[in-house]
Amino acid sequence: MIEEDKHIKQVLLNSAEGTSINFTDLVLERINKLSVTRSGYQPLVSPKWQRVFLLTFAFIAVAIIILCVLLAYGPVDASRWIKNWEVPEIGYNKIIAFIVCFWIVFGLNALFNKKLPHSRS
Repeated sequence: MIEEDKHIKQVLLNSAEGTSINFTDLVLERINKLSVTRSGYQPLVSPKWQRVFLLTFAFIAVAIIILCVLLAYGPVDASRWIKNWEVPEIGYNKIIAFIVCFWIVFGLNALFNKKLPHSRS
């Protein structure tokens, strides 16, 4: 950061002939104010929720590993147990149609936003 400040100050000194005496210092002060105000950002998820998500993920991963170990080494015949499940008819066609429609609209939206010029205010 200090190297950049020295470089910017040198560029301003070389190119600011005929300006006021404090021109370089005023410009550097404004640059510092702008860089400080724009460097901060608001995270999308608070640190509390990040910990909750991380703990939930870890719990699910550990539960899956324990379930795999129990099924592999336990006396449970997992294949017969799974084959005996009765899967309810929930309309898989509707789920597939929703997924296809979602990705079509998502793709069109991405394409539409890419073609429009982004205005920055």
